[in-house]
Amino acid sequence: MKNIGAVIVLLFLAIIITDLVSAENPIKVYQNSNNNGSVDVKVDAEISPGHSTDSLAFDLLVNTLSDESWIIRMDAACALGYLNDSRAVDPLIQAIRDPDCDVRIEAARALGNISDPKAEEPLIPLLNDTNVFVRTDAARALEKLKSHKATDYLIQALKSNDSEIRARAAESFCFINNTKAAEPLLMALKDNDTVVRSNAAHALGYLKCSGANASLIEALDDNDSIVKTEACWALGELREKKALDSIANLLDDRKWYVRAIAVEALGKINDNRVLVPLIKALNDEDPTVRSKAATSLGMSKSATAIELLKIALNDENEKVRASSAIALFEINMKEAANAMAYRFNFGTKGLVNPSQADVFAPTYAKKVVIRADDIANNNSFVMYLSNLTMEKGFKTIYAVVPVWLDRGSKIDNLNITYFQRLDKGHFELATHGYDHISFEGKSYTEQLELVKNSSLLMEKLTGWRPSTFVPPFHSCDLNTTKACSAAGYHSISSGHVSNQAYIENFGAGFMWETDWDTRPVTISSFRNFVTSFNEFYNSTSEFLVILLHPKVIFQNSSGGFNQKNMELFEYSIDYMTSKGVDYVTIEEAHQWKADGNAIRMGKVSSNIYVVDMTSCFYNHTIKLNSAIEQVMDISTGDSLPMTGNRSFEGVKGMRYEVILVESKD
Repeated sequence: MKNIGAVIVLLFLAIIITDLVSAENPIKVYQNSNNNGSVDVKVDAEISPGHSTDSLAFDLLVNTLSDESWIIRMDAACALGYLNDSRAVDPLIQAIRDPDCDVRIEAARALGNISDPKAEEPLIPLLNDTNVFVRTDAARALEKLKSHKATDYLIQALKSNDSEIRARAAESFCFINNTKAAEPLLMALKDNDTVVRSNAAHALGYLKCSGANASLIEALDDNDSIVKTEACWALGELREKKALDSIANLLDDRKWYVRAIAVEALGKINDNRVLVPLIKALNDEDPTVRSKAATSLGMSKSATAIELLKIALNDENEKVRASSAIALFEINMKEAANAMAYRFNFGTKGLVNPSQADVFAPTYAKKVVIRADDIANNNSFVMYLSNLTMEKGFKTIYAVVPVWLDRGSKIDNLNITYFQRLDKGHFELATHGYDHISFEGKSYTEQLELVKNSSLLMEKLTGWRPSTFVPPFHSCDLNTTKACSAAGYHSISSGHVSNQAYIENFGAGFMWETDWDTRPVTISSFRNFVTSFNEFYNSTSEFLVILLHPKVIFQNSSGGFNQKNMELFEYSIDYMTSKGVDYVTIEEAHQWKADGNAIRMGKVSSNIYVVDMTSCFYNHTIKLNSAIEQVMDISTGDSLPMTGNRSFEGVKGMRYEVILVESKD
């Protein structure tokens, strides 16, 4: 495989260019040949919208649209869009026909930024592109062009015999606002395909089609839960008071996400009657529902909401507490300040000591888990991921289907040997169900038997005693978590687990594969990955679980390696590494969460600190923001070796004296 390190681009040119805004200097781009014949592209100055562009720079960017590397073509298309130069329209029109979806995405965005009418006709076919992100950005570009032809195209597409084409058309109407869309979308709301109906409901809400209220209320009784949620969301956008009772009834739905959207919709409806269902939702078993209930109560601005939100500040879930605090501030700044001050003084965690906050940095390091599902043998795609894990120094958790592995081992025992020999410093084996069947809805007794059998088979085959359970299809319930706890698991990794779970949940935060109903399955774009990762990086969340299926993402239609997706994944690992994340297994994530509040740190003098790990159950790497001169075991006076000039390996049950390098200022 071609080494992507051989092609050096100023890191994420397309992203950086958006931040380099100056009215003084034009962009300058330089091209140099490497020893291996590849090309380095470097941006050396700043640009501003409308600024005159150096001809050499422009020509180079146009030329790189034909580069053999999709990464460089993608970045060049993005850069041309931000130059806002009409000369780029023709080459960008060629670029929207690029075989690579990430290049088509950036080219469509660029044409939208430039907004030249010449791009209208070429962009319209992209509304039926097989990649959802290409369709979305093409539609947004056409909306900027105020394209009437695009509306007519989509109306005709809604009449297609192909349900996928109808679904894509309904989806695209979210970005192309035209009054002619209402009637065909209402017809699509009764389509026999669930994806078409759900996309139509979302579009009707997005476009605020007031004449759709009655049809959307009717859609709340749809047999498909996704159609329900989209209709509910749309009625919230329309602020439809007549739908209040019907939406409130959804708070009894078995699906957590249906209840969550219902709560969100109730908050948008300006009516005193929403208080009763929102109070009910604030006590829901699911933290996402409770969090949205707090936000919606904040929108009500009522005195009753203030008292309820004060109580919610003590919720065991961080997201619920945060939403409650924000809602309180929106209602009454003074009440919120008093409530927050009380919690800080008497809450379970207390205030962070300001004297140590600028020195120690272990608790808030961003931690990333790479989880690979549906593992049954050491096929070439799994081996590629394993080799990459060791090469780039990250960690991977393999979610193994025990029965599948057992069947394969009867044919080829090398599968078993392969997983037995994986380096436990870089890999973890989790149980992915028993025979990849859904657990949700089964009795506790049945689930416990399945989980126990899974554990026994995993340990028999691999020699690993699994501590993490990954439910197939993310389909599980409270009985699943109870059964896992009874069988000795400490963690579950699911798309969703209710608040009263019996064990810790590390759910997937980003999934490489999307649109599982499509064939081939759509793979997220690099832009989509960066957006999602940056949201995590800039949030208070500490853990991000990234999910992929090696055979899906790394295999092409001919059964060989998908070079583009391999580059995409490697590029993403490099991006996260450049941000300084810690890669952990779920076992390690659990260990850290168990001890997160047990590591006590304090200041002795200007350059001496104490680290107390006597209450810890696990060893931890202690990281500091300042250079360390020496670390000593307080009980023995022995010096500890350091893993870096700002970190050392702390052992559970020990106390350490940390002496920092004194500043010479």
